[in-house]
Amino acid sequence: MVGLQLQIPEPQDNEELATDKQKALIKNLCQEVGASGFPADTLEDLGKLQASSVIDQLQSFKKALAGDKPLDDEVSVDESSFPNVLWLLLGAIVVIVVVVLTR
Repeated sequence: MVGLQLQIPEPQDNEELATDKQKALIKNLCQEVGASGFPADTLEDLGKLQASSVIDQLQSFKKALAGDKPLDDEVSVDESSFPNVLWLLLGAIVVIVVVVLTR
């Protein structure tokens, strides 16, 4: 899938293998984000901490796809500029009213 690139950390010394629950969650998350699947041989060799990292990455990607987090940089609006715009609008209205009343 385009945009999904997992970084698997190096295994720790004496790291236990990933649990069946972790492996099942990785498989489910891959399906949920539309990935073709996680390589079975790699999945079987993952340690617990590695699997945890993969799960975190997949969950973050899932949130990004759902719109909870932007995939790309988003245009941000500085809300502190709104009061300035309101003052400008109010000033323009006052000028218009003064011009109309003085005619």
